[in-house]
Amino acid sequence: AGYRDQSAVNLFYGAKVFVPIALTVAVTLTGLYRLGPFFAYGVSLGVGFLLPDYWLSNRISNRQLKIRIGLPEGLDLMVICTEAGLGLDQTLYRVGNELKLSQPEIRDEFHLINLEQNAGRPRDEALKHFADRVNIDSVRSLATTLIQADNFGTSISKTLRVYSDSLRTQRRQQ
Repeated sequence: AGYRDQSAVNLFYGAKVFVPIALTVAVTLTGLYRLGPFFAYGVSLGVGFLLPDYWLSNRISNRQLKIRIGLPEGLDLMVICTEAGLGLDQTLYRVGNELKLSQPEIRDEFHLINLEQNAGRPRDEALKHFADRVNIDSVRSLATTLIQADNFGTSISKTLRVYSDSLRTQRRQQ
């Protein structure tokens, strides 16, 4: 969902405890327990326990949608940067900076790829982690395509252009 702090995990588990308690107190204060105490308290505890999961899955799907929508713009900028002579690392850095306002989700992911590489992780592992974090098929195939192009020494700009065109065709067909 894009929350990277350790406090986000603690907050989520805190919500899994606090929301059922708050709903149970709300059932008690509103007098809904008179309709059937086992039913009212059971529903409040069940809904309260599942509500944070629902909220988190909604945030994840919204983030994936934004990444899916913004990916063609990022690919176009990557094609331009690689055709201008930048390497893949510099391209990811530059595109991340350019997409700061229009596509902040993609910018964050490209920034994380750069941070992983600066920390000493190989490019192919950083791209695999990118695909795993985002968990979108088109991003997973992009990462695989970039890894293969890098390993086999093919032109990154041509690879990106072909992938961008196929992604646009796929989106039109959908």
